[in-house]
Amino acid sequence: MKETIQKSLIFSLLLTNIWSVAVFFIYFFERPGIFSGLKTLGFFLYSCWFSASFGLIVLLISFIKRLKPKFKIFLLTLIFWINLFFFILLLITMAVQIIDSGAIFEILFYANIIVAPIAMLLIMKISKQSNNR
Repeated sequence: MKETIQKSLIFSLLLTNIWSVAVFFIYFFERPGIFSGLKTLGFFLYSCWFSASFGLIVLLISFIKRLKPKFKIFLLTLIFWINLFFFILLLITMAVQIIDSGAIFEILFYANIIVAPIAMLLIMKISKQSNNR
């Protein structure tokens, strides 16, 4: 199980690094003007929505009994790290007032922070069950 968790963490770290580089280049090549940075903000918000919705889908998939425990743990660890990553980014951008905390951002904020601990609890539960077998 530890190998599965390590592989998933390495894969999710690679995904978050690729995402960070993509956001940097989107911002770098955006034309300066009145609404500069709006495309980067949109990409960030869509990424938060995608991670929260993907996390909820994986949480629902993890309750299927036919799937192997290693696959469940891989997916759950992946969404745990990605949702935690976006939660921390939202927290930082709201703290330094890059993004004003409005209603839509609070939904993203709570969705990402709710999915991450639930995924961690499911990881611990599935790993205990598979160790007992």
